[in-house]
Amino acid sequence: MAIADLTDVQCYYEMQGQGPPVLLIPGLGGTCRVWDPVKNELTKQFSVICVDNRGIGQSIARRPARTLRDYSADLIELLDTLQVDQTHVIGLSLGGVIAQRLAIDHPSRIKRLVLVSCAHQFGPYLREMSMLLAQTLRRFPRKLFARTMQVLGGGPLYLDADPKLIDRHVEEVNRAAVPASDVIRQLRCLGASNPETSPFIS
Repeated sequence: MAIADLTDVQCYYEMQGQGPPVLLIPGLGGTCRVWDPVKNELTKQFSVICVDNRGIGQSIARRPARTLRDYSADLIELLDTLQVDQTHVIGLSLGGVIAQRLAIDHPSRIKRLVLVSCAHQFGPYLREMSMLLAQTLRRFPRKLFARTMQVLGGGPLYLDADPKLIDRHVEEVNRAAVPASDVIRQLRCLGASNPETSPFIS
């Protein structure tokens, strides 16, 4: 557990394990804790770098991120600080979108890219979904929003296999206590408020 004093953020990160580096990027409103279920397994073969994105969790923003390139710049600056020339990258949801931006902006720094539950283009469906999520964030209690996200993000087979997964996820989100305003800022980086200038990968 450490803080990297970067240009635009005091970036919270954790680095564990030995072997080739792998950078784990969490999704919308997620902190590095989202990787806890898989991190120990990964540390058996990799040096695992988990981060809290700018303005989320324990990463304190000096300047709010306005585009995906801001997140990409933070991650490259963190890798420079850690003297990591090249890394595998795993991105989850919004983290997968950030990972794509990172690979486009800095292809020589990425060895392999693993994208989990994310898209590559900000089309009408995702635009509407982002605006809907921004509205529910403003109006729903935290637990109800977390439950809504779990239902929308998981398929019927996933939820039917273990209905208690929703309750566990809601409790994890509640413990993380990420303010709704921080999540809304992340949504804005996807261009939800201005689709024509969306920085999403196209």
